[in-house]
Amino acid sequence: MLYFNIQWIIIDMASRRKTIINNLVAAMKNIDGGTSSYNANYTYNLNVFENVFRKLKFVDEVNDHPSLYLNAGLDIRNYESGGYVTSDLQVIIRGYIKDDESPVDMEENLIEDIEHILSNYSDSNNGVMQISVDDISTDEGLIAPFGIIEVSLSISYELK
Repeated sequence: MLYFNIQWIIIDMASRRKTIINNLVAAMKNIDGGTSSYNANYTYNLNVFENVFRKLKFVDEVNDHPSLYLNAGLDIRNYESGGYVTSDLQVIIRGYIKDDESPVDMEENLIEDIEHILSNYSDSNNGVMQISVDDISTDEGLIAPFGIIEVSLSISYELK
């Protein structure tokens, strides 16, 4: 009997993890160059609406700019007393831009848009308790006129 309960928890974690990432992808599609639905005083700097994906791509595989790729990584499970289970999911948001004049400025604009989404994002229906930005990095113009940004997240969520 215990075996089936643990198996159900693992299945629930996999589907919850997938749903959380898919919802985060949908939220990032709000970066459309228009006014934010979260705050009417904020206008997105870039438009990535059609170019947000849940997969990993490398710079030589990307044809459309700007674009965002979200990739779920390590998922640390915490089995607590009373059957309470939480998880800490690592997520990488990798963005690719192309700008002949100032790719570093465009990278910063994309990071600002991502931070705006994250600071207003909520997914409590799927047990998301907290989203923390662990690291933000750019290529600092190294591959101009292209650019790469990475935002590393930790998403803490609970399982029901």
